[in-house]
Amino acid sequence: MPEVPLKEIKFDFEYDPTIPQSNFKSSDGMVFSYQNIYKDGRITAPAIFSAVAYPEEMQYLGSKNIEVAQIPNKCLLYVPKPDTYQVINGQIQSEVAKVRILFREGDLGAMKIMGEVAVTQTSDLENFDYATTSSPFLGTFTFLNDRTFAILGETDAKKVFDNVPQKAKVNAVANNRMMYANYEEGFDTFGISTEATVIYKDKPNDLLTSASRRFQAWW
Repeated sequence: MPEVPLKEIKFDFEYDPTIPQSNFKSSDGMVFSYQNIYKDGRITAPAIFSAVAYPEEMQYLGSKNIEVAQIPNKCLLYVPKPDTYQVINGQIQSEVAKVRILFREGDLGAMKIMGEVAVTQTSDLENFDYATTSSPFLGTFTFLNDRTFAILGETDAKKVFDNVPQKAKVNAVANNRMMYANYEEGFDTFGISTEATVIYKDKPNDLLTSASRRFQAWW
């Protein structure tokens, strides 16, 4: 199985006045990941998740009506380059042919496929802008959350645990792949327990201003 990518997707939110609405208003927060698809058909397990993504403006709505608030409607995803590549004639060349971009909404949401982009630029893509060869990122994917996305199968979503034996009496490397023989499979499941702590913050200024205005009106 090819190595799991260890570089995470970075992101920013923007507001574009030409887009009629924001599809992030009701989001429970999103995390992003990706898979590298090799030229020989091998596909990696999903990379490490990004930080939780949501528009910061949602924290400071206060008394504002969310329907009239200016909530960002574009999420810009900065997709990392493959770990190994060469620059030939101004183009990125790698054994990785494509990058499959993934996202999940909320803690329990299914992993969904946002799209795939070629590592070597052959044409312009609608939602993807390639970066310069000196950038640590392959390019920027513009995500609007405005369509229905295919769900990544559970086998692929949990691929990092696929065919990893508990014990193996024989292992060998062949064609850049780790091979096992006479091995034991099966892992015990385990439970996870957590504790939550409330962290209090100061009230936003817009709430104080709104409360002051209401007090003056009542007075």
